[in-house]
Amino acid sequence: MKSLRFTLILSLLIGLSACGASTTKTDFFGEVEKAKRPKVETSTRLQRNWRVNLGSSIKPGQASISPA
Repeated sequence: MKSLRFTLILSLLIGLSACGASTTKTDFFGEVEKAKRPKVETSTRLQRNWRVNLGSSIKPGQASISPA
């Protein structure tokens, strides 16, 4: 009974150590390639879409107007 328990524990430890031994990611067909980063463009172009005339009595910065 002791030898059966020892064999069972030993086989479980060997099986668990085999699960954590690999450090490289592999797939069924070989190593998994690292994903390529897409090229991101960080510049933008601004275009004025609307303009409102507030009249001559209101100076810039005095009124708060936003599109609906």
